[in-house]
Amino acid sequence: MALPENRRANEMTLHTADFTDHAEPPLNFFIERYREAVDTEISEFVDAVEAGRAVPVGFEDGRLALVLAEAALKSIAEGRVVAVKEFA
Repeated sequence: MALPENRRANEMTLHTADFTDHAEPPLNFFIERYREAVDTEISEFVDAVEAGRAVPVGFEDGRLALVLAEAALKSIAEGRVVAVKEFA
């Protein structure tokens, strides 16, 4: 099972006898949550273009990300485990 987490102001999570998983709320905007990843992605793209080499992430990577997203949405809508091969 993969559990993605949203970025928070800090990574502290509090657990006590009375409650669990108390933490700061997620950062509000997507770019605030994933700024480091987006900055790295853009930097790698620019470096590849300037060096005349293939970009590190291509069309197939994007297509596979969409396949995963479609499978996740179908899983939520149908309340069942959806195999990625249903979309491949």
